[in-house]
Amino acid sequence: MGADAEKLEVATGSLRNDAALWEGKATDMSGLKAKIETLTFTHLEAGLFFTITGANDKLVNDLASRAGEASQRFTEVAGVLRTCADTYEAEDAAGKHRIDNVW
Repeated sequence: MGADAEKLEVATGSLRNDAALWEGKATDMSGLKAKIETLTFTHLEAGLFFTITGANDKLVNDLASRAGEASQRFTEVAGVLRTCADTYEAEDAAGKHRIDNVW
């Protein structure tokens, strides 16, 4: 027997709301990546500290890469949550139709 329609709606709605939160955080991480990428500086800008620009640039690149990966994975999590909600609804609808056809 299918799940109570109201309970199913609450469950799938929660999954979709969570998906929206994950997408929002993916957007935040993309913004963070862009900000991190601005943290590099030239030898002229570094002045006396020009010898550390290589280490700084590597750190900036590594952090920007991690933020980019996080954004991508967060988007994937959102997609999986939406797929789960769609699957629950489809399976519930299929079960309901099977029961309707019995009578």
